[in-house]
Amino acid sequence: MKNTDYRQIAYTNYLQRPQNADARGYTPNAMPPELGAALYGDALAAADRAAPAFEIGAGEGHFLAYLRDQGFTRAYGVDLSAPMVEHARQRQVDVRLENGIEHLAALPDNHLGLVVAIDIIEHLNKPEIIDLLRHTLRTLKPGGVLIVKTVNGQGLFKGQVMYGDVTHTTMLNPGSLGQLLAMTGFTEPVFRESTFFGRGKREWLRRKLWPVIKAITNLCRWVESGKTQTIWSENMICWTRKPAP
Repeated sequence: MKNTDYRQIAYTNYLQRPQNADARGYTPNAMPPELGAALYGDALAAADRAAPAFEIGAGEGHFLAYLRDQGFTRAYGVDLSAPMVEHARQRQVDVRLENGIEHLAALPDNHLGLVVAIDIIEHLNKPEIIDLLRHTLRTLKPGGVLIVKTVNGQGLFKGQVMYGDVTHTTMLNPGSLGQLLAMTGFTEPVFRESTFFGRGKREWLRRKLWPVIKAITNLCRWVESGKTQTIWSENMICWTRKPAP
């Protein structure tokens, strides 16, 4: 029996919503400035805005548009979904229909100032993740920045993310992602939760309740194992830099 390329089938239909589902497999993530500053501000402040910035799995180009608004004049990306690439081009951002790892492999050394992998490495198996990280390290300039957002394997509701997309393959936590980063030459990663609280009464209530929920959950974990943790959100964000020579 011939193997079916299920990932390519899914990517081709990412923008189609099943009639009997509550949510699509792909949900556009526009990047309001307040959200971008809270989650990615320190990482972007460390990146060279004049150097090329590359996003793997750029989708409809929302984050590239945010980078453009933040002064990254040479930001571009690639994606395997033709419909999303077309949507990105309508947004007037540079997204190309290519394989991201293959694209990185073809770039020269010390070429990029920033590499962004938001909601992408969960789609890859571990050898593919290692290839991605190795090519990222090689193509980044010394001091260049890598941003990763992915499913948090120790998050409270990680299953909703991990199993909400048939193409998700690998789930990591800060420890295992940090291990992969160290294996490929990155040092001193910074981890944070992907939780963001906006304005209004409902957001105020969420902001107040989240630390309480984490404290109760940490108590349960401490009773069971004698351990606690800080990253409980269903996704996690990590950024790191290529070491200087």
